[in-house]
Amino acid sequence: MEHLSDKALMQALQENREDAFRVLYERHWDMLYSRAFRKISATDDIADILQEIFIYLWKNRHTIQLQSTLSNYLLTALDYKIIDYYRAKAVRINYYRQFLETASDIHFGVTETIQFRELETLIAGEVTAMPSRMQQVFVLSRDKGMSAAAIATHLSMSEQTVRNQISIALRRIRERLANTYSFSRKK
Repeated sequence: MEHLSDKALMQALQENREDAFRVLYERHWDMLYSRAFRKISATDDIADILQEIFIYLWKNRHTIQLQSTLSNYLLTALDYKIIDYYRAKAVRINYYRQFLETASDIHFGVTETIQFRELETLIAGEVTAMPSRMQQVFVLSRDKGMSAAAIATHLSMSEQTVRNQISIALRRIRERLANTYSFSRKK
């Protein structure tokens, strides 16, 4: 299989040949990773983005019609994913900025303000530390108020995966807060 051209491998892929997919994956992963690394330095996010591209390639193997080479197709898909990555990041930043502006209109005591900002920083840090897909799901759920079904449709995921991602994200935030503030937790 390794000696076949991308075009021949795509034909084999359309015939549901997993070995063709594996060869394409191995052949193009490094090139895509290198390009993404020049634009995004968060390696976990890069891996998530590349996985999404290859999952899309597998799921849509019967309908993809290449106008050019597979390399060009994958690089274009990567560029769009990077744009989506930065768009989601900008949404998060904008949300937190608006939240801070709104919060600053409410007058709290000095202690409450300091505690609030510390808490906010911890939560923002934990959200930023999440894998890219989990961040997207969490932001769409909590910041945009989208339902699990709407997120699933928007991100081409199953509803159960969306619910799982939200649950894991909330658990990570709760654990971070519990570890930081030693909250008592009911079991």
